[in-house]
Amino acid sequence: MGSVLRLWKENIDTDILIENIPYTSYYESNSPKVIKHSVSPKLINELCTEYEVGLLLDIAHAKVTASGLGMAIEDYLTALPLERVKEIHVVGTREAESGLRDHHLEMDEYDYEILGFVLKLTKPEIVTLEYGGFGEHFSWRSDKNAIEKQLKKITQIVNEKN
Repeated sequence: MGSVLRLWKENIDTDILIENIPYTSYYESNSPKVIKHSVSPKLINELCTEYEVGLLLDIAHAKVTASGLGMAIEDYLTALPLERVKEIHVVGTREAESGLRDHHLEMDEYDYEILGFVLKLTKPEIVTLEYGGFGEHFSWRSDKNAIEKQLKKITQIVNEKN
């Protein structure tokens, strides 16, 4: 990871953000394979510090990872380099047979609470809703009323924290 970041830093004149990824045992044994070490807050802190990159904090990924590691979400989040957060991604998660998963679902009240918690500890430039998507695969979870409702609630939470 470090060698790739070094290469990008040497050849691209722009800010670089790394994104935390989701982890459960499901991700370790299925495609794409994700190893437990790659979600370690220690590693993420080291990469951000050594290569002077920012963090794109995906809250759903953090929820999945905390669940996969058997940690409280607040403990996982506060172990990350929150001072380096430039962007936050939010979306709803749900339990599946393989554990908590990020399926780009509608946010629930707990998701909004976690966003509020994170915004008390960060100063992001951007907060992005990742609900739904394009095409048949996402059609059942791309309701325009749900998008509007979520965006209004996210805007309210962001404005309250600024």
